[in-house]
Amino acid sequence: MLYRIFSVLPILVSLFWILMLLIDEQKNRSKKYFIFLLTFILINFMGHAAYFNHEYGLYSVLDSIWVFTSLLIFPLYYYYIRLLTTDISVQHKWAWLAVPSLLLAIYSAVIYLLMTPAEVESFIQGIMYQKSGYEPYSRLVRLQILREYLFKILFSVQVILSVYFGFRLINKYNKKVKTFYSNLGGKD
Repeated sequence: MLYRIFSVLPILVSLFWILMLLIDEQKNRSKKYFIFLLTFILINFMGHAAYFNHEYGLYSVLDSIWVFTSLLIFPLYYYYIRLLTTDISVQHKWAWLAVPSLLLAIYSAVIYLLMTPAEVESFIQGIMYQKSGYEPYSRLVRLQILREYLFKILFSVQVILSVYFGFRLINKYNKKVKTFYSNLGGKD
C-alpha cells in the first residue's frame, strides 16, 4: 500500500503545481510555458507509476508515450531557460527540438501495434522487468530492444546538450544583468 502511494506521489506533486500555477492570477509567458512543461512531466510520471506498480497492460500502452515525454522534458526545459533569459516570446521555430522524441515514440508505437500479445509480454516481462524464460526474442522484440538503446543514447545526448547550453544562457544572462544594473536586487 505504502509502495503504491510513493509511486504516485510524483504525479500528485506535479498536479499540485500545475493547479497552483493555473489559479495564480499573474500568468506571464514563462509561467504558461512552465505549466506546459509540468504537464509533460505529469504524463511521464504516469508511465513511471504504471511500470513500478506492475500494471502491465497499462504500461504497454503508456510506454511509447513515456518515451516521447522522457525525451522531450530536457529540450523543453532548455527552451524554458531560453524564455527566462533571451527569448521575448515563444518561437515556434524551436519545435524541431521535439523531432527526435516524436520519431522514437512513433517507432515504438508502430512496433507495439505490430507485436502479438505474446511478443508484448515477452518484451515487457523479459526485457523491461528482466524476468527469465522469455528468450529467444522475436524480430519485433529485438526492434524494441534497439529502441531502448536508441533511447539511452538520445537521452544522454539531450541531457548533456541541455545542461551545457542552458548554463551558457544563464551565465550570459547573469553577465548582461551585472552590466546593466549596479544593484542586482535578485535579478540574476
